[in-house]
Amino acid sequence: MFFLAASAWTTNYTAKLLARCLERSPNQALVTYSDIAFLAYGQTARIVVSVLFSLELIAACVALEVLFADSLSSLIPSVSNTTWKIIGGFILTPLSFVPLRVLSFSSILGILSTTSIFLIVLFNGLLKPKHPGSLIDPAPQYLLPQSWLSLPMGIGLLMAPWSGHSVFPNIFKDMRHPHKYDRSVNITYWFSYLLDASMMVVGILIWGDGVMDEITANVLSFSGYPESTKLAMVVIIAIIPITKTPLK
Repeated sequence: MFFLAASAWTTNYTAKLLARCLERSPNQALVTYSDIAFLAYGQTARIVVSVLFSLELIAACVALEVLFADSLSSLIPSVSNTTWKIIGGFILTPLSFVPLRVLSFSSILGILSTTSIFLIVLFNGLLKPKHPGSLIDPAPQYLLPQSWLSLPMGIGLLMAPWSGHSVFPNIFKDMRHPHKYDRSVNITYWFSYLLDASMMVVGILIWGDGVMDEITANVLSFSGYPESTKLAMVVIIAIIPITKTPLK
């Protein structure tokens, strides 16, 4: 919980610091991180930052594409995983050219989907009376990690919810009332933090050491949960990449 709160505070601060940089740019010339790097350190920094952000965005899009394909492949096994990836590419690529002001409405669907996943996990945990997979009968917990080598990966996972900085410059530039940017960031971060912290607590209490890389995989693989919630989970997971990939 400490690492999650610390990462949220740090990235919240840097998101606001980014806005200060964009506000004070000469002739409003700064639009991207590479522009800021160029103004601060020169052409070499612009190239390095552009390459790093391109790699980060490509990796994020690939992860969302895989999530889309894996979810629908488990729902409709007759269609191969590769086929779903191709279908996802045809669906997601044109959406990348849609204006941000339009995508802001579709992102609401992504927020509702993410919240629904937490509610499904919470419902299933309360529904099952016995361990494993029960919130009523929690899994064993440990104060310290059994393997300290897993700590760096854990910190990386806790930083993952705050990886939206790549789109912040465009959001700031497209806002009708830029002076409300800080307030928007605070509201977004508080909502995200409460949701992420709740999911983290519920997930570790329900599954303990048995928690998988994706909590949704636990819901789909454990017996004793209603099939309807598993179906809803798969559909919701497939919706999330459609709403997030165009923003990347």
